[in-house]
Amino acid sequence: MSKNIFVISYFSNMPGVCQAEWVDDRVSSFSKRGYKLLLFSSLCSFKSKDSSVSHIRIPSLTPHSFTFEYDQIIEKKIPFSQLKMYLLNWYYLVTKFIYKIMCFIGLRTGEARWGWMISAFIYSLRYINHIRKSEFIYTTGGPPGGHLIAIVFGKILSIRVIANFKIH
Repeated sequence: MSKNIFVISYFSNMPGVCQAEWVDDRVSSFSKRGYKLLLFSSLCSFKSKDSSVSHIRIPSLTPHSFTFEYDQIIEKKIPFSQLKMYLLNWYYLVTKFIYKIMCFIGLRTGEARWGWMISAFIYSLRYINHIRKSEFIYTTGGPPGGHLIAIVFGKILSIRVIANFKIH
């Protein structure tokens, strides 16, 4: 039996965010049981320090969502290498410009984090061999895109999906 889990949650390692606390508690529990985890989260999450967690922080593609993530990185002083910060700064300027144009012509974007779902799906393709070896896929909290990715890969790879929906 495999001891790998693929975890998808936009929110993770974000102090004071209840959706992050849900997944952080579950990740800690899985880790204590001897599982190795591949965790996909947003760019504005602090990197996991748990050695059993391979934490991939993924940026959103849409200007509105990326701007939110970038602002969180700056506000919370989330560490990145100098090269990554340079690239993030450059991408921020580009997305900010695109967002202003979109607002000017009346194309404001929504808040559902669909841009993160697209980039997370693309990253998932890169890690397909690791995902294939997972005992199950676990997703919780935040945007519905994470649940959708889990369901798609669960069906394609015949892997059990545990989607933890939180309804307030």
